[in-house]
Amino acid sequence: MKKIVFLVLGLVIGFFFGEVLRRQKMACLQILEEKEARRKATNAKYEREWQKELANMPFDERMDYELFEATMPLDNWMPYEGDDNAET
Repeated sequence: MKKIVFLVLGLVIGFFFGEVLRRQKMACLQILEEKEARRKATNAKYEREWQKELANMPFDERMDYELFEATMPLDNWMPYEGDDNAET
């Protein structure tokens, strides 16, 4: 009888600690989701402001910028990992 009581008590305590850890994990995930939502909202705000500024630019400047943006691939902005002088 004592073994069954301790087994049930151990299971209850295990479920309790499992629930505590799950709630902590969910709280951390909620915080991360809130940060991500704020980041996306901020980026969207800056993008809207930039589009307004771009629309107010003179046609020549706007076309120059759009050509520049179109010719710049995104991977050019990544830092180069090799050594330029490795061959010399």
